Amino acid sequence: MHQGSIQSGTQAVDLKQCKQQIIQQSGDKNGLDRSPTQAQQISELINELETKGQLEDIKLTGTQWRLVCTSSTASSSGKIGPFIGRVFQVFPQDRPGQYINKVDFGLVKADLLASYKQPARDRIDVAFEYINWQLGPLQFKQDISQGRPDTSGGFWKLSYTDEDFRVLYTNKGNVFVLVRE
Repeated sequence: MHQGSIQSGTQAVDLKQCKQQIIQQSGDKNGLDRSPTQAQQISELINELETKGQLEDIKLTGTQWRLVCTSSTASSSGKIGPFIGRVFQVFPQDRPGQYINKVDFGLVKADLLASYKQPARDRIDVAFEYINWQLGPLQFKQDISQGRPDTSGGFWKLSYTDEDFRVLYTNKGNVFVLVRE
């Protein structure tokens, strides 16, 4: 097996091709509209990518990432009721240690502001602060920093990172795959 490839059955699959397959098979609804068979195929591709064990040090400040797929059905997945929106993680250049999880449903938008620390190369601790909801011109802010311990924060376990692709698992065991925008 040569550098930059992973083994898939009997044939080598280039990392780039594996990432492209994950993106393509996830569709445009964060992977949430996939059948159990399709979800299993995506999971197998993620496992293949992880076997490479690539965990590059990347600087998050000043970057933006789009959610490709997730196993979560919580609001951070872009799913609220029957609606599925586009999800972005934005790490503002002017606010190191903070990020905004942006969910866009069209007329309705939700921005979750959170802080983060990276105590280890493969772990990021997150603390949720508030959600800014927008319905057309109407806006309101929901403080979630003092919520239940299971909803006011947690951690991400990083299993694959490079300059344009991240795979992480939350403390609840949900996988999130994100691509750099």
